[in-house]
Order: sequence, then C-alpha cells, then structure tokens
Amino acid sequence: MKPPGSLSELERRVSKYAREAGTTPDRVRHWISYMIFCGLLDHAIMKRLIPTYFIKGGVALELRFGQQARATQDLDLGIVAPVEKLVSIIEKILPIGYDQFTFRRKTPPELLPSGVYRLQVAISYASRAWGTLPIDVTSSASVTTDEINGISLDPFGLRGPSPIPCLCVAEQIAQKIHALTEPPLTKNNRFRDLVDVITLANIIDDFSAVGTACKRTFTARNTHEWPPTFDLPHTWKEPVTRMAQDHLPMLSLNEIIAKFKDIILQADQARM
Repeated sequence: MKPPGSLSELERRVSKYAREAGTTPDRVRHWISYMIFCGLLDHAIMKRLIPTYFIKGGVALELRFGQQARATQDLDLGIVAPVEKLVSIIEKILPIGYDQFTFRRKTPPELLPSGVYRLQVAISYASRAWGTLPIDVTSSASVTTDEINGISLDPFGLRGPSPIPCLCVAEQIAQKIHALTEPPLTKNNRFRDLVDVITLANIIDDFSAVGTACKRTFTARNTHEWPPTFDLPHTWKEPVTRMAQDHLPMLSLNEIIAKFKDIILQADQARM
C-alpha cells in the first residue's frame, strides 16, 4: 500500500482498520504515534544523537500483548544519557522528522520530583496536525531489554520500526511492584499497575530474575523495604474491579490481591 497522500486519507485508513480490528480509532492513532516516535528515535541513533533507548510502562505492555493490554496514552521512554542532557537531546531529536511526520515540543519540559521529564509533543502528518503525544523521559544507565516486534503499520501504508527495545519483563515487574507499594498508599494512584504486574507475571517461568530486579530496585530507590507489605486501599477497589472485568475476567478482586502478594512471595523466595 502506498503511503497516504494526505492526513484525511490516513484517517480513513485508521477508521477502517479500527472497525475491522474491533477497537477504537483513538487507540489505533495512539499505536501509530508510538511507532513513528520510535522510528524517530531509531533515526536519532543512526545520527549518533543517542546511544540507545528503551520503552517501558503501558506502551511496552501494548507491544507485548496487543489489545489484551490496557490502553494507554503516555509513552514512557528511557534514554541512556545523563539526566542533565535529556532536554537538549530531545530538542535535537524532534527536528529530524520521520517520513511525512514532523514533531515539535508544545510545552516546556516539566521536571517531576521523581526525576522524570514530562513533555507534550505535537505531531503532524503532511503538514497537518495529527495529534499530541505525552512523553515521560527518564535518564538511565544501560539496562536489559527485550526486542519486541512493533505494531505493524503496513495496513496504513506507513513504514514502522521493528523490533522495539522494551525494558525486560523482570525489571518492569520490579519497578511496578515498587510503585504499587510505595507509601503512603492513601496518596498512591498506581492501581493500574496491579493489573499490569499480574499480566506480566503470567509469562514468567523463573522468578529468580524478578527477585534480583526487585531487590536492586528497592535498594536503589530506598523508599521502603523489600519485600513490601500490601493492603489494597479502599479507593482502589472500584477502579481495579472495573479494569479486571476487561483484562483479568477470571479473577475476583480478592483473587487479584492474593495473586499480587504471591508474586512478591515467589520473587523473594526465588532470590534466596
């Protein structure tokens, strides 16, 4: 299929694909945005602006599990570079462009207390506005990644990058367990990670790597001890139950809590 000659043609292809795939056009648009931004990052590597990058968070789950994963809108990106250079790196990357897509920063990067830079990137196709991609960028040392096949852009006549480097499963589980159990839970809004951890753990055979990653993560962040305790906050009950209906329909809320605690136990025991 030839590349779409206009934004309206691309949007028609998106709508057709969404109908046939049984999903929403918005979710398909997000998939395309993730993939073409990864294509931009691949170009940045070829131009030696960054040594490497990796995807984590909800997008990494969508790459692994497709529509079975919960939908997300933010791209969590790790760049192997010092934190003080992240903003200048992004500024150099965006003008490169990717095929007929162009990129510009909409707002100044916001440095969060966690050390993450949050920014909004406006994307255009054939000189017309396509959408806005929220991106959280973190500085990282070299990490273990899995090469995951990207979502194919062939149905849209677009060129997509593949494979995509994603944070390895063990590290992703460890980071999500830490986030889920970081006190005070009454102010913690990471309930979505509960479903993510269980989904990721379903593809784990050996929990020793998970246990090692958990111990390393908890030691480095030094906010609470490993292994953590966990009691589901009352405010999480309703949203977790809603999410489980779509993504863990075979498990009750009590079974989800028990499963999460068992994952922590297996990781801790496998590390010994």
